[in-house]
Amino acid sequence: MRRSVALVELPEPWYQWFPLDFFSDNLLPWTVRDDHEALLTPPVHPPPGGEGGDLRREAEAVKIRAERARVEAEIEAGAREGEAAKPAPAPAEDPAPAGGGGKEPDRR
Repeated sequence: MRRSVALVELPEPWYQWFPLDFFSDNLLPWTVRDDHEALLTPPVHPPPGGEGGDLRREAEAVKIRAERARVEAEIEAGAREGEAAKPAPAPAEDPAPAGGGGKEPDRR
């Protein structure tokens, strides 16, 4: 649906003629109702994109580009997950104390 605005010229109603306008605006005890009917024919607009085939081809091209972008995003996300899934290298263990024993004696 398209919206259209048009300027339609209408003849001035009798109650706006000078000097009747003074009486119609100030002295008439009822409201004057002004109804008009106009038959307007909207202009014919060609469909967007020319013929239907052009629009269909453009839609298919957009669909293909969107699919490629989706696949590339999945590949990139998979690469990031692969990096996060690699285990971190284990820290080097501290050598045993020079005293030889493994545990310190209990000093209670």
